[in-house]
Amino acid sequence: MEEKLGCTFFQKNVAIPYESEDSDEFSKCSFFTLNYSAFKTEDFILWNRSAMIPPGTETRSCASRVYDRSVFFENVLSRVSDKKRNVFQEHSW
Repeated sequence: MEEKLGCTFFQKNVAIPYESEDSDEFSKCSFFTLNYSAFKTEDFILWNRSAMIPPGTETRSCASRVYDRSVFFENVLSRVSDKKRNVFQEHSW
């Protein structure tokens, strides 16, 4: 389980559902479809997940993964992903 005091935990707690109702692990590729602009800054600071996100709140699956390249520009996975993307762009199937 992640450190519960870090910024990443709080961001995930607001936007990402758990894998299942009895799990404390966040989903790998889904997110809540909340209207976040309707919340005030204070709401995010005092976020109470059970009060702010009612059971049955709609979620969406991620369309694709985006890799953060701010620390490591390139790794094996990013190179394979880039090459696969280039192959599909070069050919008309």
